[in-house]
Amino acid sequence: MLERKAQLQQTHEDEAAKLNERLSKGSDMLRVKPKKKLKEYQTQEILVSIDERVEEALNFRRELKILEEKEKERVNKLREEHVLNELSKMEEKHAKETSLLDQKLQNLENKLKIQMAREYQVLEKQIGLRENEIKRIH
Repeated sequence: MLERKAQLQQTHEDEAAKLNERLSKGSDMLRVKPKKKLKEYQTQEILVSIDERVEEALNFRRELKILEEKEKERVNKLREEHVLNELSKMEEKHAKETSLLDQKLQNLENKLKIQMAREYQVLEKQIGLRENEIKRIH
C-alpha cells in the first residue's frame, strides 16, 4: 500500500506538470470572442480614415485603443480564471484520491491490528493450556 501511495504521489506530480505545460502553451485555452463593439469601431475607423476625415478618425482610434486595452484585460482575466479553475480542479481531485488511499491504509492497519490481537489471544490460550499440561504432568 505504501508503494501505491508513492505511485499515486508520482502520478499527481506528472499530472500537475502536464497541466502546467498545457496551460503555459495556451493552445487549448478557452477561445474568447471579441466584443461586437470592438469590431464595429475597427470597421468605422477604417471607413472614416478612407474618407480622410482626420479628426473623426483620430477619435475612433482613441476609442478603439481604449476598447482594445479593455478587451485585452478581459481576455487575460478570463484566461487567468481558467488556469486557476483547472488547477483547483486538479488539486481537489488529488486531495480526494489521497484521502481515499489514506482511508484504505487506515482500514488495512486496523484489520492487521485486529488479526494480531486475535492471534495473540490464541497464543496466550495455547500457552495457558501447555502450562496446565506441564503442571498436571509434574
